[in-house]
Amino acid sequence: MTIYKPIFFSFDISGLIKLVFENWKEKTKEFKIANYAEENAGEKRQRAKREEKARIKVAEVWDTVLFAQVIRGSLLLTQSILRKYIILPSLIIVKNIGRMLLFQSPEWSEDLKDLNREMHIKCTYNGVQLSEGEFPQNWLRDGIQIKILFPFRLKPWHKPQKRSLDKDSMQVEKFRFLTVWGMETDLPFGSPRKTTFLFKPIFKELQKRITKI
Repeated sequence: MTIYKPIFFSFDISGLIKLVFENWKEKTKEFKIANYAEENAGEKRQRAKREEKARIKVAEVWDTVLFAQVIRGSLLLTQSILRKYIILPSLIIVKNIGRMLLFQSPEWSEDLKDLNREMHIKCTYNGVQLSEGEFPQNWLRDGIQIKILFPFRLKPWHKPQKRSLDKDSMQVEKFRFLTVWGMETDLPFGSPRKTTFLFKPIFKELQKRITKI
């Protein structure tokens, strides 16, 4: 005698449960990602507001100092000269001496070419860029900013030309503003940008070569 099972028993219940669970897990994952993105965007907005308040506060402090714009403008011009003609060339010298100590060919021409691309442009107190060599009118009274175009970045070593062409062509040239302490910032009166230790890769390579001797 043939026994017929009800049709609903022929369904794979465990597979159906697994499918529902996987679908629920995927939706939960998408919700977490969306929630994280929203929180991250909120944190960025809050950070931008804090930075804006800090910038305004720094500008207000400068306004309370006697002869503030004369002092600040003189400091900015001094830092511009020191950076362009003393500090950065000195770093290039130290770097290439380090390369020679590692028995590698120096890269004087490559580094000087990168340095010559850097331009220091005077701007109004609000950051409006002027033509090269031009000073804002009444800058000793109203103030001045110095914008760095194509900021110099000292490379421990230059990659082969073929390898670096695509990467360099994709990079968007940026600018920075100079601070009275000789550091870089994204906006006038902004917080100085963090800089990495330029000679760390060179020292690591030198340490490797010493241990091999």
